[in-house]
Amino acid sequence: MVQDIEELRLQLGVQRIDIIGHSFGTILGLEYAARYPEHVSRVVLAAAANDMPALMDSQCKRLESSDPVAYTRAVKAVAGVTFPRCDPFEAYQDQREQIYIDRNMFPDIRVARMVEDTDSADGLGNSGESFQALLNKGLTRYRFVKFARISMPVLIIAGELDFQTPVEVQRALARNLQQAALLIYPGSGHFMFVEQPTRFGRDVSNFLAEQ
Repeated sequence: MVQDIEELRLQLGVQRIDIIGHSFGTILGLEYAARYPEHVSRVVLAAAANDMPALMDSQCKRLESSDPVAYTRAVKAVAGVTFPRCDPFEAYQDQREQIYIDRNMFPDIRVARMVEDTDSADGLGNSGESFQALLNKGLTRYRFVKFARISMPVLIIAGELDFQTPVEVQRALARNLQQAALLIYPGSGHFMFVEQPTRFGRDVSNFLAEQ
């Protein structure tokens, strides 16, 4: 997938590009910027998923208090592993799984419906198949570690109430990057650009316009 971005750059015929990624897309953005730093001017990461074990461990802490029975199932899924303490993707095996994920991502469930309607508007809704394939390939063990390769300015935007990619993990990412700024949107979840589109557009535009 990273090479797909490079192929697109070549097709566009430009020397340098700005990268904007959301959630899983932030992994692609970071990996592309690390592989081709000479072709990246600036990077925007919204709801960064750069450290899957840390994200999962944070979700486990929340699950332990909200649903101890589901937490026990999730702990059993990682028997013998100390970090992360559980696998939240194994907490539920029925329709409750989507309810759990939505609760982590959306402080206001109406936003979930807005996202779903937008995704499905062109008949190409997110089926989750690619994400499941990545999970099967070991996505839960992914950690971005090539911090020294990211020399360009980076803007990280986090939702205060996003428990899918929690703020504390994104703070750690900002500390590890050479030129990173972190913005936290109060009251927002995983899709802060849907909840606060005007602010998001302004923040991203201003960042990309900086010299």
